[in-house]
This record gives sequence, C-alpha cells and structure tokens, in this order.
Amino acid sequence: MTLPTRYIRQYGFIKPDLLSLRKLGRKLACSERFHINYGNLLGIVKTDVDEGLLQNFVQFYDPAYRCFGFPDHQLVPTLEEYSHWTDLLILDKVPFSGLEKTPRHSAIATALHLTTAEVKANLQTKVKLLCFSTDFLYQKAAFFDETSNVDAFDDILTVLIYGLVFFPNLNNFDDINAIHIFLSKNPVPALLADTYHSIHERT
Repeated sequence: MTLPTRYIRQYGFIKPDLLSLRKLGRKLACSERFHINYGNLLGIVKTDVDEGLLQNFVQFYDPAYRCFGFPDHQLVPTLEEYSHWTDLLILDKVPFSGLEKTPRHSAIATALHLTTAEVKANLQTKVKLLCFSTDFLYQKAAFFDETSNVDAFDDILTVLIYGLVFFPNLNNFDDINAIHIFLSKNPVPALLADTYHSIHERT
C-alpha cells in the first residue's frame, strides 16, 4: 500500500513571554489557593514549548476528517483531556462562541478590580478587536501585589495567561475574547475549539 504524499506546511506560533508570567507567578500569595480557583495555569506557564515538536505534530492533521491521522490510528483531542490538562471543570453551560455581545465596561471593571474609568481609558482597538495592552495589565498586577490585594492580583494574572498563552491573537495585547472567556469561567470548550480552529484554518 502506497501512502499519499504529505506536503510539509509551515506554521507560525505566537511566542508568549513566559519568563515574565513565571516571574509574576512567583509573587502569588498562595499557589495552592490559586490552583483551587484557576486550575493548573501556573503548571502550563512553567512548561517550555518545543516549537519543532509542534511543527512536526501538526503535519499529521487531516482537514477532511478533522483529526490527526497516523498510519494505524487517528488521534482526536477531547474535552476531557483538556479538562485534565488544565485541571479545570467543564461547566454545564453554553460555551463561548465569539458571537456574544461585548461585555460592558462595568462588568469588565468588576471582574478585574478596576474602575470603569480605567477600563474606558485603556481598552484599545487593534485589528478590529478591543484589547488591553499587557503593559497596563502588568502594571495593575504590580500595584495589586504592592497593596496586598490578593484576589485582584490572582485575577489579573489569570487574564494575562488567558490572553497570552491560551488565546493569543496579538503580541503584547489581551483581547476582548480572552477577557470574555475569563468572565464565563468556562475556558475548556473554548480552548479545545480554538486549537482546532487555529490548525484547521491553516491547512
């Protein structure tokens, strides 16, 4: 049996500043408390990414069957596997689709321990997406660390991880989709869907 010719595809991966996130993670007041609330986010941030391994793996993606095809088996990531990897539960609610209305400034402010004025002043439009610059979020994290506002610090760190590691769209920016998923408290379905979408649209 002759296997079909496989064409080599080149993928570009956004490379988040993991060192800065790790440095911020070391400032957590209680890593166990953070894990209870936000799962294995810190463990994921501490994992070094092997881009060569990723490049090789995605070559096996079969867009016709929407799975990774090998000579003797097919591989399909599942919600349960992503839930185990992140140590986050899959909530029984409609997952984020990207079609939801933009969260109100007041809702974002409440979730991130900001004032509504801060949200209005720092949300920028980049490539048709509302975003916070990571510089702004790092500054707020430093402020909450200095003032011992543990809840606010944890939430800002989580949003940074969502925007830079889980759902990266723009370098040095956290976009409104990542913030919306943070507000939903149900990132696992969105994370799996985004993985497939990111690979499928490039094949």
